[in-house]
This record gives sequence, C-alpha cells and structure tokens, in this order.
Amino acid sequence: MESNMQNLSLSGNAPPNKLGLLPLAAKKQRNTEKGTKVLVETNIRRLTIAPNQPIYKYAVEVKYFYSKADGSEIAVEMSKSVKKGTEHDNDKTRCQKVYNEAIKRYDALKTGGPFFYDRQASLYTLSKLKNENISFDVVEGISKRPNFKKAQFVLKKVDESFQSTSNDIKKTVHPCPANADKTLLEALNIVVSGPAYENKNVITIGSCVHYLIDTAGVDINFKNYQEGYLYSGVGASKAVKTLEGSDRKEPSLFMTTESELACKKRTRTVFFTVKTTLFHPDYYPLLEVMKSYKGFATNLKANSFAAQRIEKAFVGLDVVLDYGPHKGLQEDGVVMNIRKFGTTASETTFELGGKNTTVFNYFKTKYGITLKYPDLFTVEAKGKKGKIHIPVEVLLLCPSQTVTNDQMINNEQADMIKLSAAKPQVRKATTDCIVKKVGLASNNIYNFIKVEEPIKVEGMVLNKPKIVFAENKMAVLNDPRAKFPTDFNRAGKYYIAKELTNWEIVFVQGEDMPGLDKILVEEMKNNGMKAAMPATSTIVRGDLEPIFKKAKDAKRQLLFFVIKSRYNYHQQIKALEQQYDLLTQEVRAETAEKVPRQSQTRLNIVNKTNMKLGGLNYVIGSESFNKPGRLIVGFETSQRSGGNPDLNETFRQHVKDACISLSETYRPNFTIIASSKTHNERLYKSDKGQILNLEPGTVIDHTIVSPVYNEWYHASAAARQGTTKATKFTLIFTTQPAEPMWNLQQLTNDLCYDHQIVFHPVGLPVPLFIAGRYSQRGAMVLAANDGPKYKDGQVDLQETNKELGYGGKKLFETRFNA
Repeated sequence: MESNMQNLSLSGNAPPNKLGLLPLAAKKQRNTEKGTKVLVETNIRRLTIAPNQPIYKYAVEVKYFYSKADGSEIAVEMSKSVKKGTEHDNDKTRCQKVYNEAIKRYDALKTGGPFFYDRQASLYTLSKLKNENISFDVVEGISKRPNFKKAQFVLKKVDESFQSTSNDIKKTVHPCPANADKTLLEALNIVVSGPAYENKNVITIGSCVHYLIDTAGVDINFKNYQEGYLYSGVGASKAVKTLEGSDRKEPSLFMTTESELACKKRTRTVFFTVKTTLFHPDYYPLLEVMKSYKGFATNLKANSFAAQRIEKAFVGLDVVLDYGPHKGLQEDGVVMNIRKFGTTASETTFELGGKNTTVFNYFKTKYGITLKYPDLFTVEAKGKKGKIHIPVEVLLLCPSQTVTNDQMINNEQADMIKLSAAKPQVRKATTDCIVKKVGLASNNIYNFIKVEEPIKVEGMVLNKPKIVFAENKMAVLNDPRAKFPTDFNRAGKYYIAKELTNWEIVFVQGEDMPGLDKILVEEMKNNGMKAAMPATSTIVRGDLEPIFKKAKDAKRQLLFFVIKSRYNYHQQIKALEQQYDLLTQEVRAETAEKVPRQSQTRLNIVNKTNMKLGGLNYVIGSESFNKPGRLIVGFETSQRSGGNPDLNETFRQHVKDACISLSETYRPNFTIIASSKTHNERLYKSDKGQILNLEPGTVIDHTIVSPVYNEWYHASAAARQGTTKATKFTLIFTTQPAEPMWNLQQLTNDLCYDHQIVFHPVGLPVPLFIAGRYSQRGAMVLAANDGPKYKDGQVDLQETNKELGYGGKKLFETRFNA
C-alpha cells in the first residue's frame, strides 16, 4: 500500500505539439449597415502605459531533489509544472519558497525593481538587475518531505528576442496565433496586480483573482451554510489583453475586470474562493468536514443512503495524506483524488508480503496507529498500481477547491445563481466598487500604468427574423404585451405536424394521472398533429427494461414517461432508448400536474413531442439563410481567446475530408465560426443614464475585439434573471473573404430563434445548442454502459460507435434529444 502512494505528485506530462502557424480569416470591415445603433457600457478599461519603458524578463528555474529507495536522487523541475489543480498550486508554492530565499541572499533582488514573479519560470522587472546570473542550492526551511535533499534556484537573462518594452503592443497580436509575442501581456498581467498584492485587505488566489477580507462598503448579500462550514465573500478577477481600440492600425491595451464570489469557513480565518459556486476549506481534517453533514456517523457504511448522499459532495476532491511519515506535510504531502467511498478499514483487505491483511491491521502494524473509526467507510483513490482504500481520519482536504455542480447536494447551486444573478445596474456598480477596493483601478501603478474608467462603445441591434407557421402565418415579434420583446406566440398550426398513433404513457406504479392522456392528445390536435389515445403502462419496482421490451414488440412510436423528480431514471431511460432504438420523452410528474391549468406547459410538452417525431413547429425566414452552395461549421469552445489553432489547422481539414467523403464533386464554400461564453467581458445597454440588459440581437464588432481576428459579441437571448452574458464569436476560416460581417452576425442571430420548443431565442445558435445536448447524451450512454469498448487495451471506436452510437438506428432520423 505504501509503495502505491510514493512519488505520486512528482510525475509530469509532456507539453502538446505547437499549433497556430496558419493565419485565421483576414480581418473584415465592421458592420455599420444593418441594425439600429445603441450605446453599450462595459467592464473593460483602457490601460495607458508610459512610453519607452523597458520590461526585463528573466528565466527562473527551480528544481527539487529527492532521494529514492535505492539511494539515488531524482530531480523534479517545479518551475515548468504541467500538473493540474492542487498539485500545480503546490508546485507554485514550492517555487515561491525558493524565490523568497533568493531575495534574502541577493541584493540584486532587493534594490531597483519593482519585481514581479509569476511563481513559475518568469521574473519581470522595470529595471535591469545588477546581477543577471544567480544560482544557489538551499536545504533548510524548504520542504518537510523526509526524502527531500535540496532545492536549486537558477536565474538568468532570457534571449534578447524575449525582451520587451512598452512600445511593443503591436507584437502581442498576430493573424497566426503562435507568432504573437505575449511577453508584454504576461508582464502586465502581473504588474497591474501589484497594488492588490500589497493591499493588506486582499488575499490573492492564483495570479489574477483578488478577494476582500473586510467587505465593508460592498453592497451584496452573503450566504451561510451549515454543511461544509461555508459562507460567501467577494473579490475581482482581471485579464490584460490587446484589443482593437479606436484605431485598428494602432491597437491598445485593455483590462477586463469582473466581480467574483468567494467562500469562508466559519470556524477559521481561512479565505477561499468561489466563482458562482463554492470552495472547500483548506487543509481541514476530512473527517471533521464530513461530521457537518446530516446523517453522518462514524460507523457509516458506503452503501447506506446517508453515505451515498455525502459521497456525492466529495467525489472528485483532492486530499493529502496526514499520518506517519506524511504527518504535517500539507503542500509537501502526497495528493490523492477521491473516486468513491469504499468498504470499512476493518473489512477492506489487500495483499502484503504474500499475505492478506486489512487496512486496519496495516496501519497498526506499519505505523503503530490504531484507527479510531475502523467501521467507517474508507476513501477509494487511484494509486500507482491500482485502487487503494484510505481511512477518512488520516486525510486533509487540499485548499481552494471549487464545489462543482455535481457536488452540490442541497440548494447551493440555486443560491449561488441567485447571489450572482444581480440586475445589470447592480452588477456593474458592485464590480466597479470591488475593483477599486482591491486596487485594480489605480490611476498610477508604479509610475508606469494608468487604469482608465470603463469604456463605452457603439453597438448594433440586428433586425429580427420572420417566424413562419403553417399556411404562411407569421408570429408577431416586438409584441407590446410580451414580457420580453423577442418572445412570440404560436401564430398557427405546426409547419410540419407529425402523426402519433401508436404510443404509450408510462407512470410509476400507483402514481398514474387519469385524464392526462386526453388533454395531451387534444393539444396535439390543436397544433395540427394527428394523434390517437395512448396505451398506458407502469414501472414496477424500478424495473424499466420490461417496458422497453413490450413497447418494441408493439412497435410503439414513442414511450412517454411521467415520473416524479425524486426518481433517478433519466440515464437508464436514455441508455435503453439507444439500446432498443425506441424514441422516449420524459416529463416530470410535478410539471404534468400543471398541464390541466397551464396552456403554456401543455404547448411546451407537445412542441417537444412533434420535434422528437421529426416534425417542424415553425421555420425561420432570414436573408442570411438564402445562400446556396455554402456550409457553415460552428464550434462551441471553452477557450477565452479567439485564436483557436486547433479549429483552423486540424478541424478545417476534417471538414474538407468530410465533404469529399459525401461526394467527389461536393465542394461547397465553407466557413468555420467558434463561439464561447467563458470570457470575462460584461456588456450593458446605456439608455439615458440607466444601465440595462442588452436588447436581444445586440452585436459589438469593434474597439473591444481583436485587432487581427474577426470577432463580435452577440447578446441573443433576454435575461430572465440577472445580467445578460453575450456570446463571443470568432471567424476562424472562410472561403468567402468578401462576405460582409453583418451577414455572419445576422446568421448567428437568426439561428438562435430556431429552438422550436421554447418560443424565444436562446443563448447560442441552435445547431450548437443541439450539438451540446448530443455530447451530453453520448457521455450519458457511455456511463450507463460502463464506458467505451476496448480492444487490445485501446478504445475501439468502431465497435463503440456500432454498439453505443445512433448512426445505424431509426433514432438518427429524429431529434431524439429534443
């Protein structure tokens, strides 16, 4: 067991191959033709920097040396860590410790400056070091690991090609992403945080997120939690980037600032973060945290209901060993990731020295530790040679870990959404207040940088598309009676109404709803569908497969499940749908109860049914759609910056290959567009001094976009609560360089209206929205079938797609995931 844990946090991964040597689509002129002008306020601040200021960059190398069991040494470079999460943060902490020792030893790092160290491989300063080559070893006060030998620090000047001055703004951008010199931006991202680092009322997480300790004067609600000992706090994040500015030929530096939520533990003065979610306490005993959860007991078994509930809150978290030789090591300790809860320490056995022993006996024999809670479930983690089971009482939670949506077992997610879903005028005022309090809005940073007030830009509100139902009846947009200007009502029957004559409603035994079938059939007929009354069946003791077997034999078109939210049948239903090639639709029983009295609920349900059957509720009339011989390929990415080399260099060729595979003569004009919502830019409509949400259809394609890529921000949907977040689009590639920007913008705008189930635009073009749902469905089917198929130790894609895919099924011809 011990060898299974050794050196787990000392391994690394090779960096990926370099991409980005091909240019993205050539820059187009902004849209000044189509739409209505509107004034837009932002959270983006221009940075004015002193001219001719050199920025000196020095390479830092930090290595830690450890002894191995055979007496030899192993060197691990911490300054180029490719690890993730806790282990990456620990490597940065190790670098900082050694750098602090360098400051003590060398006057060159005490005078001049100021100095800005990124806690990895780069040191920036505004004055040249008197000693540009520093090297030393240090042993004491650096690491608590028993096999630690020494740390080595090396500092040297980088090549001249990597030096920068404040005049190098143009070099930071390039049509070929890999050719952009990011040195100046890397330096400025650290420099502008200088006042925040020096602020005694601020704690910094990572390198760019700063949180207030004393939140007096910040008008925001706070939330307390008993389970997990958490409560919320506030801070701000920032990012320095080069944008187009007022002159495309002379790009400018800007800083985006966004307010953040954070979380504190009530029983300690530890500060940890939350970004519209929560974080766990740092280096707190795992057992003590678990004790705060309802139903916990020190003899709890892993298969009990209470343990399964608690397990959901902890799976995926990093913990550090805290016993025997690992005691008190914290960031120097061995990090493990919780995979699940396992059998108790007294029940779990493994082979040691040719004999079986229990985890309880192992700790007693090996370390002289008599576990206090041998009848409590253990934590299962991945060891060097397979899975291992570790007692909860010998583990500490690693710091600054976000609570994912999957780990939220109460109302945390809803609470965080409410807490962060501030109205636009509140969000902007709060962000501006926090930015100033943490020190990011200084008008004089080291006599080098001035941070201006957030800029205002001109936007365009695009024209709305036509929504056409059967018999060419058009929906009314901008209806003054509508709550939102882009909401529309059904103007007629479905454009393509399908027939449903052989279907079945499925309830849980004893929970049927008499009369529901008749109401649904009537609603279908009102919308133009031909519908017959369904058969009815019930789920007995949670056994779903007999339902599918009988329905398959009866050649049902659709299984319509009505199930209360407390039942967790969704994944199994969708896996059986794929297996039996039988269309399904699920409605929560709580929603179905509203059907008799809520016309909109009835319509939404039947809208989905018609789409699942391959119908079409309405069509979009758009001048941007009528372009024959054209293929548009869209991607939703998590990349913040627009220059996505993978899409341009890898997927572009895949698109060409796919076209050839369809037909040797199929050579359409094609365009690749990337979209992302992971950016930090916030945009607001400014109307006679009021801060409002952007009107759906608003686009901004100048000043706050890349000076070398075609980018635009697009607010397509109305914010039902809180503040609108625009989608950022980037034109990656096109075979039609003369196509105007407004046409691409109108295309993405009008596609957002094509959801078909809800009668208003959504936040992404619907093909991307649907693609995301298909991705989720694929992951769900894989999980339900214990992952992909393997052959000779490798994933067998052909067999996986054959057995778990949809390509050869009737479902493929429907919108089964509607």
